[in-house]
Amino acid sequence: NYWHEYGETKIVVRGKSTEELLDIESRARANSSITTSIIKDAGRTEIESGSITCVGLFGTNEQLNPITGHLRLMQDCLKCSGN
Repeated sequence: NYWHEYGETKIVVRGKSTEELLDIESRARANSSITTSIIKDAGRTEIESGSITCVGLFGTNEQLNPITGHLRLMQDCLKCSGN
């Protein structure tokens, strides 16, 4: 399919809490043109099994920016925390 052949830009941003991730997913899901997925941890490390660790969103910049534009890029968060 198109995505596999040409790829898409991937941007990782950081939310402050599980509640914020769920709110973002809910707002994105309200737009039928945006595909969403809630990712839950398998519990194989120190994170409890079933914990929501990520939300995947697939859409255009124009669709996603109003929902995620306020979030910081994960790369910037890592630089600030010294990781």
